[in-house]
Amino acid sequence: MLQEGEKMEEFYENPFYSKWFEKCIFLLEDEKIMLIDYERTLRKYGFTRIFLFQSVDEALEKADEIEPDLVITDDTMMGIKTGQDAAYKFKRRFNIPVIGLGTQSLYFWVKNMKYEHQIDEIMYKPFREKELIDRITFALMKHDEHRKQNLIENEK
Repeated sequence: MLQEGEKMEEFYENPFYSKWFEKCIFLLEDEKIMLIDYERTLRKYGFTRIFLFQSVDEALEKADEIEPDLVITDDTMMGIKTGQDAAYKFKRRFNIPVIGLGTQSLYFWVKNMKYEHQIDEIMYKPFREKELIDRITFALMKHDEHRKQNLIENEK
């Protein structure tokens, strides 16, 4: 997280954060203005491999070409498939971290998704840019640690 008084250059050079900037992130949000705002935030903090989608089907189709490292999905995606569908499908198909974006009014729905292990992190709107970056890096870091742990256990 960018600390008070810290310059962006110092943030980008921090090895803790910079190793995650090359990861492929899929953003699913049906509101175009929010999608663009999330992309702007991620680019501002150094993420470069960002793919934007306004439908779950479109994201899943693209995932066949470019496997994502992390998915950020809105809980109220419009259409037949919802944010919950996206979380379930990406988790099951790619076993990657999923961050769910929700509103306080959907508190129980989002909690249920976390309980069912479909979402790794939950963020309630509105949120701060720095909080989003922290949640992304934490989810990627946690997933990386689990993967390493599984490799070690499988070698035994």
